[in-house]
Amino acid sequence: MPAVATSGHVTVTTPSGSVASSTVFTVVTIPAPIITGFSPTSGQVGSSVTISGANLTGATSNGYEAELQLTPITNWRGTASYTIVNPRVTQVAPAYQGSDRVGDELIRRPTHSGSLVVSYSRPWGMSLGTAVSYVGKRPDTDFSQFPSPRVTLPAYTKVDLSAEYPLTGLKHGGLTLNARVDNVFDKRYEDVFHFASPRRTILVGGRASALF
Repeated sequence: MPAVATSGHVTVTTPSGSVASSTVFTVVTIPAPIITGFSPTSGQVGSSVTISGANLTGATSNGYEAELQLTPITNWRGTASYTIVNPRVTQVAPAYQGSDRVGDELIRRPTHSGSLVVSYSRPWGMSLGTAVSYVGKRPDTDFSQFPSPRVTLPAYTKVDLSAEYPLTGLKHGGLTLNARVDNVFDKRYEDVFHFASPRRTILVGGRASALF
């Protein structure tokens, strides 16, 4: 059913003519979520936040995250992180008309994810960096069908590269050349079902600065 569909009689047209149904088909709309407030208004990483509003479902995302930073030798730095969570729907508002049910996994939220970043830099401004990110499989909803079934987005690993090179001295400012390659190996993946994410992207730029 298209997004612009409205309630009314169903009409079928063939080369021989058209016929309309005697009953009316009603399009049921899902109310948009409304946020009226949240508490607390600030907190540390890992704090629980309660969101108040309408047409919302309750959810939890408990898990573990580990991070390791290393500087094995001068000018080299590495950071690795890994996250394991269990995102679940815990409450459904009485007025909610979507397909989520208590106990379902939250859509587009992977249970496993991680990253590895390695960088090399020189005191005079040159730097190189590599970032590897992993996103595990996660559920999504196929909104092209009605009723909309749940589907599974496959896991993927993506590699990005970056570089920075000063063209002039940095003592009083100068010019710096920047380059970045996203999705180096041209990985095909989707963060949202039926919406392809960007393929390999090459970006080149520069930065000018002045110190007085």
